[in-house]
Amino acid sequence: MLIRPLPHPGYTWSFSQHAAGFDERTIRGMLSCASPFEGQTDVGPRITDLMIKSGLLTPNERDGKADAWRDYQQILSELGLIVSTKLSAKLRLTNASRAFVAGEVQFHQLMRMQVFRYQYPNGQKHDRSPKVRKALFDHGMHVPDSLIDLHVQSGVLIKPGLFVLQVLLGLLELGEQPKIEIDECRAFLIPCKTNAEVGSAVSDIMKARATGVDLSNIHAEVSKRNIQDWFKILDATGLFETDGKTYMRLSEQAAEQAQDLRLMCANQSDPRTFWLPNGSAPKERVTWFEHFGSYEDVFEDLRLSTSSDQFDDVDHPSEDDTDGGDSISTTGPVRLVEFDRGQLFTREAPDPSASIEDLAQNVINGAIKRHAKTVLHDQIVLRYAERYLAQGAEVKVDPNSVDLFVKWRPEESAIFEVKTVSQRSLSLRMRLAVGQVKEYAYRLEADVGHKPEQAIIIDRQVKNDSWRRDFLNEYMNIGLISTLPNDEQIFVPTSSTTGKNWGGVD
Repeated sequence: MLIRPLPHPGYTWSFSQHAAGFDERTIRGMLSCASPFEGQTDVGPRITDLMIKSGLLTPNERDGKADAWRDYQQILSELGLIVSTKLSAKLRLTNASRAFVAGEVQFHQLMRMQVFRYQYPNGQKHDRSPKVRKALFDHGMHVPDSLIDLHVQSGVLIKPGLFVLQVLLGLLELGEQPKIEIDECRAFLIPCKTNAEVGSAVSDIMKARATGVDLSNIHAEVSKRNIQDWFKILDATGLFETDGKTYMRLSEQAAEQAQDLRLMCANQSDPRTFWLPNGSAPKERVTWFEHFGSYEDVFEDLRLSTSSDQFDDVDHPSEDDTDGGDSISTTGPVRLVEFDRGQLFTREAPDPSASIEDLAQNVINGAIKRHAKTVLHDQIVLRYAERYLAQGAEVKVDPNSVDLFVKWRPEESAIFEVKTVSQRSLSLRMRLAVGQVKEYAYRLEADVGHKPEQAIIIDRQVKNDSWRRDFLNEYMNIGLISTLPNDEQIFVPTSSTTGKNWGGVD
């Protein structure tokens, strides 16, 4: 058993002081109340009024004024759901939060995505606490300008939530109960600098258990409060069992899916998945939120390695299965107009100047949720429209039907239908998209002078061997583009003449 030193004096796994607020109702409610004010400044009082009017939080008065947003917005920035208000005067939501508000990702899936990607160093944890400064001073060490710099200089590059999961999976693999006590976490996990040290941590835990050594005084300077906060936030992923104070255990269901979780751990411990800071200036810290606030569909389901490409996936149409870009049904002619960026992001957009009563009604009737879907959809439309415009193509839309009509040459054009999908809604929306692009191509053929090619753009990964690829490309003669923040896959029918233009440099 090896007792490792801490990476630096005063080191700990610091997290939010509001761990009790990491529940679905609070997070969904805060994001829904914040959404109408995105892009606005000095919105704290208005958001607080809306949260109180919606019955989300108590006034939490300070000096006779309600200030709930000030007290609780750190929860959202801690989870990468908004850019820290210390870094952006304007309220900025991330795509991870939009996907949650839009219903594209469920709460446990959101928490898995954010908790297992959370790392040190990060752009949220910048300030050096008095405890850290004192510990460094007492050891005669230089105090860097920020906690980010201190972590970098100390060699810290770790995802702590992922590390806890890795240790529990390691214990399970050795036939041990997949449970860790808080003293074991403090003695053997906290000192580790990287996720690659998981084998050593598991080995030391096994040796300590075999010898019955007392661990209560090992690194006793590390507060148990931060570890307990981590236990609570890990519990929100739905993969663990904990009393929130003394232990963390892998749930029986998670243990049954150990192989899938190991694959996820291997993916997320890859150095390429980490945010690598280039200094601690505010502009660099903002890149953390852009990285951490992106959406990754690998976390959608507990069975992380299991594709939804099954014939037994049952879809049940509901309001949640529509997406913000689904067009209004029209029996009239398809009317194409020049692409106008100003027409995007407007459907169901709440008016931040409206009364609190009206905004509260928007939250209740689902308008906020529908607008979040619109934003996700229109971000993709904008990206591809600008790509094809940069190629010199003619780009048109029909606000009531066609997402994108692109003509490169007189006899070379294509219709693109954009769908934001979740694992649950994938089949239903793909079927809808197939019908849409076929109908649009049929109805536009006479006006265009030839039959436009068709393609579907989705924001989920599709495997190369998926039946959907051959079904769309060869059976239906429809292209498929899978677009993710850091990845794009383009599947082109063999008969396509425009497919060579679908990719490009953004």
